[in-house]
Amino acid sequence: MKNLYQYTTAVFILATIFFYSCSNDEQTVGKLYKKREYLLSEFKDKSVIRRGEIFYQLSYYKGQSVNTFYFERKNGVLVFTNDTVQFPINEIGALMSVNIKDSSNYKQGLISELNRLLKIMNDFEIRNVSAENRFVGIDMKIYFGDYKALLYVSNVAEIKNERWKNYVTSGKRLDDNWYYVKDELE
Repeated sequence: MKNLYQYTTAVFILATIFFYSCSNDEQTVGKLYKKREYLLSEFKDKSVIRRGEIFYQLSYYKGQSVNTFYFERKNGVLVFTNDTVQFPINEIGALMSVNIKDSSNYKQGLISELNRLLKIMNDFEIRNVSAENRFVGIDMKIYFGDYKALLYVSNVAEIKNERWKNYVTSGKRLDDNWYYVKDELE
């Protein structure tokens, strides 16, 4: 009888955790979807990737070109470490007023922009935002939770690769452009 009680209690606890997790995921998806236009305006054609809470990567995409900026958190402060630039910096909206000839102004402008984007991500409990799959038709991928993401796809019909099209359409369709997917470890 004691074993049955323990077994029943364990099953109840696991079921509660499972349903709470699913409910919490749905709430997060709903919150992100409700603010989709705002998130799209802030993160379209950008990637903000965190590696732990130490290394950060901020990328801007224009056509086939990508400008990527690297940062490291030292003693609680973001420090610009490197960049790879393929198109003029002043073509990035947030950096138009930055004087790239003044290296301290340039670095501070980049750090300020990354801090601003990280604050938005923290406010929405977003882990990473990626536009790196835009070349296959996934314009934006917003990561939250464990292996969960909200996708923005401007036109699913334009995704030519069947694997990517199946990936998008395997998720929960929220409207013509937004999908909720759960990536599984293979």
